[in-house]
Amino acid sequence: MQQELAAAVVAGQIEANDNLLDVLAQYNIARTYLVDLVAELEDDEFMLAFLKEIVESVDPTAYIEELNKAAQEKITKKEAAIARVQKELDAINAYRTFTPDQLKDKELAARLALIDANTKFEQATENKNKANTAFWESVNAIEETTVYYQLYMDQVFMGSSSELLSFFNKYSTGLMSKINTERGVVEWYVVNSESKQVVIYNFPNTKYAESERYPEAKDGIYEGDVSTMISPSWTYIAPIINAENVEAMYNEWRKPLAKAVEDAEAEDPVDETKVENAQKALDAIDDDYAKVTAVLTEMAAAKPAFDATVKKAEDTYLEYVKRQKSYIDALQVKIDAQAEYDAIQNLLYYVDEYGDLVEVEEKIAELEDEIEDLQDDILWIQRDLIEDTIDVQLMVQQMEAQIARLETEVAELKDEVAIQQKVVADLKAQLDAMLDGINGGAA
Repeated sequence: MQQELAAAVVAGQIEANDNLLDVLAQYNIARTYLVDLVAELEDDEFMLAFLKEIVESVDPTAYIEELNKAAQEKITKKEAAIARVQKELDAINAYRTFTPDQLKDKELAARLALIDANTKFEQATENKNKANTAFWESVNAIEETTVYYQLYMDQVFMGSSSELLSFFNKYSTGLMSKINTERGVVEWYVVNSESKQVVIYNFPNTKYAESERYPEAKDGIYEGDVSTMISPSWTYIAPIINAENVEAMYNEWRKPLAKAVEDAEAEDPVDETKVENAQKALDAIDDDYAKVTAVLTEMAAAKPAFDATVKKAEDTYLEYVKRQKSYIDALQVKIDAQAEYDAIQNLLYYVDEYGDLVEVEEKIAELEDEIEDLQDDILWIQRDLIEDTIDVQLMVQQMEAQIARLETEVAELKDEVAIQQKVVADLKAQLDAMLDGINGGAA
């Protein structure tokens, strides 16, 4: 349109009067402003969506919990170091008045205690390793030597060619799963004609396995790193296929096929081809279910042996947990015995036969300084945690404030865009009218 107006002016069809040029200039300015407004609106909407996605996807509470967990792990290590240094300091203070001969007697007793602690620790380590080996051997037995496990894997995880999966895929929309938090299991189900979820098989959800299957965990067996070293999830996978529900779904899916045969036979005249096709569909589901039944019968026969293998794995796992607990206890006894022996060794080193305690005092001061430094480290960790927590909270608050501001800006920009669109449309209408007048005059 602008080109047409400009061409008309150049061709001398109209005079370049002030009114025409003024409207054209206003139109250009208004349209440019509209383009800028739309670009600004799109930028704000993009940033608004981006910030909302961040706020919705990041859980500040969970993040702060992770910060607390990481800080506590660091503090625990510092506290353990403090306890270790304090043991040495306590021993030095306890024995500093002893004569060299008395210290040598103490050293002998400490050395014997350390030897005993090392011996028990080595035995506890051997017992733990044996229990660990026994557990994994029992786990491997589940996978390698049980018919039920192999049948279950073949039927559920090895593809739709299995009798069970192909049956459900053929006569339903397929299997779906959900977590039943009350039972602590993953339920696999199909939906029947009444839109009810009929559970066909399930297996325990490992998220709930340790707390529900092994109540000893609640009584403090899981100490130190025991719970993270090995998971009982393999022993807990004892899937159960509900044969009765499978049969119920078969009967339900069979009804319309049987009805189709009856209806075809009842027609007058009878269409033999239609009857034959209906009968083939009915025979097919009977044949498919017969295959499923054969597999389920074989699995039912193999289930007791599988359960016994799983029970053995569970027993060997609990034995491993107990051995691991004994190992941790023996390790702590060894650490304590080593600290006692080291303290006495230090005194024998620092106190000469003339009773000069200058170096002993220096050692005490050194240990006290080390404890103080460790305590300062804990304070710094705690301070950093507070600052990080505040930073996370402030970041979320700032993003939420920015979201609120952008939402207001977007709403205002949308209103302004709508107004400007009307301004542009009005100016365009004026120019169109002028162009129509020019064209009409030329005609």
